[in-house]
Amino acid sequence: MNHHVDHSRKSDPSQAAANHVPSMKARPAVQKKSAGGRGVVQLHLANDLHDKKFKVAIAGEIHDDIPVEQEKNEWKDVGIDLHHEAAEIPLKGGGKKVTPDPIELRLGNGYTLLMGGVGRYLIEAASPGDGAGLSGEKDITDVFNYILPTLIADLKALPGARPEKVTPIVAALGELVNLLKDNGLVKAKALEVNRRRLAETALNNLDLAGQFIHELHGASAFRGVKFESQPLQDARSYQMLTRIDEASAALENTIYKVGNEHVVDIRREKWTPKTKVAVLDKDEYLREYKTIPKKKAAVPVPSARPASALLPAAGIVVPGPAPDSKKAAKRKPKAAKPKAEIPKPAKSEADQQIEQIRLIMDGASAEVKKAKGYKALETALGLRDKTTAENIINEVRRIIKERNDRSSIVKKLFRATDTQQLYDNIATVIGG
Repeated sequence: MNHHVDHSRKSDPSQAAANHVPSMKARPAVQKKSAGGRGVVQLHLANDLHDKKFKVAIAGEIHDDIPVEQEKNEWKDVGIDLHHEAAEIPLKGGGKKVTPDPIELRLGNGYTLLMGGVGRYLIEAASPGDGAGLSGEKDITDVFNYILPTLIADLKALPGARPEKVTPIVAALGELVNLLKDNGLVKAKALEVNRRRLAETALNNLDLAGQFIHELHGASAFRGVKFESQPLQDARSYQMLTRIDEASAALENTIYKVGNEHVVDIRREKWTPKTKVAVLDKDEYLREYKTIPKKKAAVPVPSARPASALLPAAGIVVPGPAPDSKKAAKRKPKAAKPKAEIPKPAKSEADQQIEQIRLIMDGASAEVKKAKGYKALETALGLRDKTTAENIINEVRRIIKERNDRSSIVKKLFRATDTQQLYDNIATVIGG
């Protein structure tokens, strides 16, 4: 299959209106004084959106540099909606939505990036000889952490696609993970026949996905875009800007997060919006994001006795003598005998951390509690009577590091968001 077909009809990104891209230059946070004299951080981007200087901000990011739900909630606290790259963004009135990043372009771009990431290696691994091998796990980290899972998710979300076609392709891409994970092909390097068989299987799986995605591209409104990674990425960047620009009248106080390479494309090509749309690169955005006042999560202190233990059981009346007001008035209060106070031993920092970790884990959902990492943490905390608190925290730190180790590229591939949030919350408690 030829992955580099150039159709006759070309897209024309130069049709973008040559107005101006509002510049969000780095500005220091300003301290305003409230009526009560307390310092309040002024949020420049938030103020610009609320004051209608801009209606929408397109902001660059390195994917997953901030936990998604945390980021959304913090902007929501200051009255701003945040949406990420593949989102369908609701418009005011009528229940309509805008999809700035067309799925046909996303699929084509994702597939060509996947081929660029592992295609050359697989072709070498399928060739005769003993010199073929993985060029380095770090070189394909993005394939496992972003490109491949995004491609699979987009295929599953493809509207109107026939399951009989999509399901085997998703399975084939999932098998690609199994073929490459933990340097699977490198382990087979000494056995050339096994290595070549595995590599050929992976190439066949990629070819199956490529044929389907190429057919979708050829039937789409973007068939004039060359089926190569950079042209497809450029087309995505142009659509993001143009569609947000056209929908901006029905958007208000909105931030649209995209991969920073799309902001680079917009600025390099000097595409500009007609309306009040600001374009920020990742560094400009992060400076604004850091000005949001961060809420400190309240850690509940468990009661030694449940509240219900202080009350009589339902339906039971506890009798007591009616108070005699005259006797009560004459009665003198007895002086309370001073009680000898037994000093409580101060809890160590590790003990306090264990308590916080227990609270976090107790609040986890039933699904999260099925995760292997959760069970490993539960086992570690169960050792409290057998070892020191410091040793337990060291073991927890080892487990969290193992679960978040980016060199273990498959571990985070299909992990549930709630499970990852559990690990992130515990990492915050133990300090990494």
